[in-house]
Amino acid sequence: MATVDDLVFVGLQGKVLALDRATGAIVWRWVSSSGSFGGVPMLLLDGDRVVVSVNGYLSCLSADSGDVLWHNPLKGEGIGLVSLASVRGGFGGALLAAADQAQSASG
Repeated sequence: MATVDDLVFVGLQGKVLALDRATGAIVWRWVSSSGSFGGVPMLLLDGDRVVVSVNGYLSCLSADSGDVLWHNPLKGEGIGLVSLASVRGGFGGALLAAADQAQSASG
C-alpha cells in the first residue's frame, strides 16, 4: 500500500485522484456523491487525511486509501469559494514554529 509521501493528489470534476509520485499511475479514486457540476474540488492535505470540499459538501478521506473517514454536508452554509486551512504538521506547523520563535526573540 502506498504512503502519503508516495502520492500526489489531484482534484477535478467532483473527483479526487491519488497518483503514484514516481509513475503517475492512479492509486485510488474518490467520486463526490454531491455530483461534480463541472466543479473542481478544493483539497487540503492534512497529515494522513485529505479534506475535500465539493459543491458545499465537505469530506475527509484517508490519504493512503481514499476511504471516507467522515462527511459533512454543511447544511445551510451555502456554496461558493472555499478556504481550507490546517496547522497540523508540514508547512503550517513550520509557520507557527517560526512565528513563536520570532515572538520569543522580540519579547
